[in-house]
Amino acid sequence: MQGWLHDPVFMPFYHGTGYVVAANTPEGLDRLHRHELNDPESNYETLSTPEQFRQTMPDGVLTGEFPGWKGWYKSEGCGWAHARKALVSTAKEAERLGVKFITGLNEGRVTSLLYRNSDVAGVKTEDGQEHHASRTILCTGANTPQILDMKGQLRPTAWTLAHIKIEIVSEPPCSIQHRERIFHAAGRRQS
Repeated sequence: MQGWLHDPVFMPFYHGTGYVVAANTPEGLDRLHRHELNDPESNYETLSTPEQFRQTMPDGVLTGEFPGWKGWYKSEGCGWAHARKALVSTAKEAERLGVKFITGLNEGRVTSLLYRNSDVAGVKTEDGQEHHASRTILCTGANTPQILDMKGQLRPTAWTLAHIKIEIVSEPPCSIQHRERIFHAAGRRQS
């Protein structure tokens, strides 16, 4: 988090929004206490009325009565980053510091690592070229098992936490970037 807040390479692309965690079932509240609220230094504000929930957002964003909801708001530690701009900024800084990027379908596709005395000494690319280096940084993400034997420990996956329809009628679309985020631990309802 410190890099996003203080490093000039990343700072312009991070937008702190704060966040709300909430639940409306005993199971959900228990989960929040175990996983979110267990840090005494967390500085959460308690939210227990619909009006308190609404005050965390611009007018008209939250509607309804929030039956049985209990929540907490934290003004820091959550936000979003413009990933593409942050990556471009990082690449420019790396080039400024002397990093050489090799890109392209054949020229930039790593097929294997090169070793010297069990240390990584570079990479071999799809075009057959060997690129030797004193340091090799792999930024392979979900493709890592194609280069390294992860012994089944890496499983690329993603899932959506929530989809919330947001209609902005009177504000410019860019204003959404400063809105807080809500995480709702629903749990199962007891019948």
